[in-house]
Amino acid sequence: MDRNFAENLLNINGSETQYVTYADFEQYNIGHIDSTAFGSFNNLQYLSLEFNLIITLDPYTFNGLSNLQNLILSNNKLTTLMNYAFNGLSNLQSLG
Repeated sequence: MDRNFAENLLNINGSETQYVTYADFEQYNIGHIDSTAFGSFNNLQYLSLEFNLIITLDPYTFNGLSNLQNLILSNNKLTTLMNYAFNGLSNLQSLG
């Protein structure tokens, strides 16, 4: 994806996303993540969203990422974590 990715990360869906295990969205200027953005990333194990502009994590932001082990959110502008933002992350081992 282009580094000039818009401020929103919305509905990245497609037949290929089910095979992705590693995703790095570092420095993409992401300001908001839709609650359905990662719904098709069933096998994702590592997700980096560091150095973005994320202020709030809405409920069910990471819904569907039951295989995720590492989530990197450092160096954002996070001020609000809504209830259930991390719902479904049953295999999460590292949050940074």
